[in-house]
Amino acid sequence: MLMFVVMLSVCSVCFGMEGIVTTIAGGGYPHVGHVDTCTDGPSSVDGPLAQSRFNYPWGITFDSESGSLFVADCGCPEVTGSNDRIRKIDLHTDVVTTLAGSKQGYKDGIGTAANFFHSAGMAINRQGDVLYIADSGNNVIRSLDLSTNRASTFAGDTTCGFVDGAIEKARFCNPQALKFVPSKQILYVADTDNHAIRLISLSGIKSTKTVTGGPQQKGFKDGSLATAKWQHPTSMAYDEIDDVMYVSDHYNHALRLIDFKTGDVSTLLGNGVATSVRQRALNHKSPLGGALYYPEGLALDRDNQVLYIVEFGNNCVSMYSLRDRTLRILAGGTSYGTRDAIGADAQFYHPTNMDFDSVNKVLYVTDQYNHRVRAVSSLGSQQLASSNQMKMQHLVKVDAYRDLIVHNRSTVAAFVYVIIVALLCGVLFCTRRRWMAFIKVKYAIYNKQYQSRL
Repeated sequence: MLMFVVMLSVCSVCFGMEGIVTTIAGGGYPHVGHVDTCTDGPSSVDGPLAQSRFNYPWGITFDSESGSLFVADCGCPEVTGSNDRIRKIDLHTDVVTTLAGSKQGYKDGIGTAANFFHSAGMAINRQGDVLYIADSGNNVIRSLDLSTNRASTFAGDTTCGFVDGAIEKARFCNPQALKFVPSKQILYVADTDNHAIRLISLSGIKSTKTVTGGPQQKGFKDGSLATAKWQHPTSMAYDEIDDVMYVSDHYNHALRLIDFKTGDVSTLLGNGVATSVRQRALNHKSPLGGALYYPEGLALDRDNQVLYIVEFGNNCVSMYSLRDRTLRILAGGTSYGTRDAIGADAQFYHPTNMDFDSVNKVLYVTDQYNHRVRAVSSLGSQQLASSNQMKMQHLVKVDAYRDLIVHNRSTVAAFVYVIIVALLCGVLFCTRRRWMAFIKVKYAIYNKQYQSRL
């Protein structure tokens, strides 16, 4: 699989700004009511990538040193005894293994003796030997020693609350995302149901502090860190050079910016209203340059000054240019499904999280309701399309209507033009007897006049 990711390519050159989507691991039935992988098929299966199975994978972290993906396989909702595990995808050997976890619950321990409850976002430390896990259902931050697979409670306890201070006394409420910043030795926490961004200092005496927001500050408001309001932040991306953090403000359908130099919070995208891909295409000049639909995972490509956004509600991966402040679709976005393809031809089903291979320019996405882990080529990627059939399908635009609606206003105008021309042709065809008779009459009159002149 790693060789596939770094193959010689034509992706960025030939397909421009559209991502190539491929399935890395997982499969089975998608989420369709009560008939899905959770009840009617194998769950949490280790082994070769094609045979592996996941249950609603949520968090994902890419470790460039080992060439591995760590996946929080959070388990099936409302299914008693569902699996909740931390899985590893080795991109060198193309094998999936379980590191820790088994049935849902709360228990520290080694390997499958440990229990999690809706494991979500994760972050790996600088040395690559400790994985931090947002155990959202248990309201705690867990740590996993990757040398022994021992899972331990790192901060908080199972009580939903909002308390800063020493990590053993800290309280969280449904934390869903983590971001480790090596230069600061800080672990940032998206404390989702507290509507706050918190931090855990990893140097010296480990302690918890609130950066912005809080349970009494639920809402949508820019301003200073102390006065800004949030509504269920779900993901973060940090820029160490500019010392800013981008945040997915989930229920505000917005992309927010925390500037640590000025201590201010501002909104880059969104106005608090969910916006579908079709609405976004038809209303090109939407407030703040675009709008989102339940944004979740974020990934920053500083080289290309692009922020990638997983949109849970739009079933897509979007890309936001930090240079010209424009938003467009990288892949997916028109309907849910499992199709591997290019750009708008690809399909997702409520993707949740994402991490970025900054060297090979590949995004790894947890496609939660499809029980899959997907790869998406990004700007500058050297990934090769997996088959000529995929290329041909995209080039001939099999689903022309979808592509015309999604791409931009000019293609929508072209679509309307084609419809108008088709309607005119239909009218001419249906009335052909009348206008042909009219022409014959006119010709007969003209011919008679012409003959009389002779």
